Amino acid sequence: MPEAVQHCERALAEARASGDRRLILQVAAALGQALTGAARYTQALPLLDEIIAGRRRGTGRTDPLTAFTIVCRACVLGDRGEFDAAEAAFADALQCVVGDEHEIGSTVHGWHAAVLLWRGHWQRAQAAAAESARIARGTRSLAQYAIAEAIGGFAQWRLSGSAAAVARIEQATAWVAPREAGLYRSFNHGWLAEALFALGRRDEARRAAAQALRRARRSDWLGVAMGRRALALDALQRGRLGEAQRHVAAAYAAARLRESAHELAQTQCTEAQLLQAAGRGADADRLLADALASFERMDMRWHAAQARALRAGDARDQRGVSISSTGDPVGRSVPASNSPDSSASSTPTPMP
Repeated sequence: MPEAVQHCERALAEARASGDRRLILQVAAALGQALTGAARYTQALPLLDEIIAGRRRGTGRTDPLTAFTIVCRACVLGDRGEFDAAEAAFADALQCVVGDEHEIGSTVHGWHAAVLLWRGHWQRAQAAAAESARIARGTRSLAQYAIAEAIGGFAQWRLSGSAAAVARIEQATAWVAPREAGLYRSFNHGWLAEALFALGRRDEARRAAAQALRRARRSDWLGVAMGRRALALDALQRGRLGEAQRHVAAAYAAARLRESAHELAQTQCTEAQLLQAAGRGADADRLLADALASFERMDMRWHAAQARALRAGDARDQRGVSISSTGDPVGRSVPASNSPDSSASSTPTPMP
């Protein structure tokens, strides 16, 4: 990813020197996408906005460049916790897609599903992932199908806690492993780390977390904070408080690098558990109050319920099975996908 940014920066300088407006927009789009992938959001947003402003929507044909540029902007907004603005951007991206014949449709729904996972809207994430997988099957895109299956599996696990849901993530990750496909593989490893720890498969969970951390060497930061939090809770359970604190500090660093409001709030909840274990209940309560306020501001209802349960000393596990809220809002959001079925099938359909 750093190499991609450097190449695009040089190419953009040359394109601007040429004065070719169309070429400038194409290269600027590539740079904006590369900067987004490397979590360099402050640099990415002005470029993304420049491209979007220079492109027309509603032309009656699919425009993959504009659609993906808007998706990148939506992901930046979502990572920063501006979820309502992200929802509007995903709806805008769909205006650039006509029919189901192009892979970009799968991309739009897939990234929407990923952002819904950040927000804790599990059922809507399932529906968006199912739509992404449906389109990916039609376009025969294994990489897109695999990430949609992984997203669907994680959402299913959050809702049910079933081992079958975790198996979906493992299978989807295995599909693309031999090809080294997928720019954001750390997502899969972070999801697996959380779920495998909760299932008691701790050696496998630690390996998944380590794989998420290794992806940071390629500027793939999306699963790093998740992996660090999982390692912190594992260390805490093994009585290694100092090790757990180091992982929490690293999770904070990854979240701040991404300017990720939702990751920061979740890491506060993890740190609070360490403080509770150290007998520092008042400090833990202050952190949880801050996290709860952030979750409520971002409409992260499932996470807010978890924070309240931690304050009450009643959180049962990472899935929050004891919490009644599913995190899915009622009647206030843009539809997750063209499919109204929020109880999408949990059984993956093999690629044709």
